[in-house]
Amino acid sequence: MNTSFSARLPVEIVKKVQAEARKRHSTATAVVLEALERYFSGRLEREARAALILAANALAGGDKEKAIALRRAALELAERELDKECTPG
Repeated sequence: MNTSFSARLPVEIVKKVQAEARKRHSTATAVVLEALERYFSGRLEREARAALILAANALAGGDKEKAIALRRAALELAERELDKECTPG
């Protein structure tokens, strides 16, 4: 069962949603629904973690220990940045 609700969003976000909908030949509702599903499922966090791991592996150039160290450093940095974003003030 679907329902609707209203939300006030910054103009910039609305423009981005509308542009993405046009690019996909879809609707703004579909774009927002997918984004919310990804957010609530935790998929965004897993995708970001995977991207960091892939980048670290690429930067390490086949050096396994260097790749592990880069992954750890990247994940720790990401956690610190998230903590800053989530800290009030």
